[in-house]
Amino acid sequence: MAGGASGETAPGPAPAPILGDDQEVAQGLSEDLGFLVGRVHRKLRTNWERSIADLGLSAPQAAAVRAVVQQPGAAIRGLARVLATDPMNARRLTLDLERMGLVEVLASHRDRRAKGVWPTARGAALAGQIDKRATDQRQRLVSGLGANSYRSLVELLEQLAEVGQAPDCD
Repeated sequence: MAGGASGETAPGPAPAPILGDDQEVAQGLSEDLGFLVGRVHRKLRTNWERSIADLGLSAPQAAAVRAVVQQPGAAIRGLARVLATDPMNARRLTLDLERMGLVEVLASHRDRRAKGVWPTARGAALAGQIDKRATDQRQRLVSGLGANSYRSLVELLEQLAEVGQAPDCD
């Protein structure tokens, strides 16, 4: 036996304290900006994906369709910058959308080696539906927060995105 002849066990490390309740944990995490922004992002994305589910598109595909319609003829690298993703991912999205008949990848008139992404008529029509749903979602948020709070939140998030891109901020 581990504790000697008497049958007692040797004392081990003290057990880790048990947290009071989920509310205490949530309070601590909600003070962490990264956690809070992530939580809000997940909720917004879930709601957005539900609102476009019947269109047969993922959220990134819907964003790409809108971007191509807003910037017809953009190169893959330009599309990647607009979507805040890497060129390889933008290329995969473009291939998916091309297979779905929503975009075309065509050689540039100025430089045959360069290719631009153009919306098809079907893609442009679908972008209109996506835009309408995005406007509806934005209106729900404005209704819940109030117009001034919504605008302030957007401005603060834009500032946060800029600060987050600073070289000394990881």
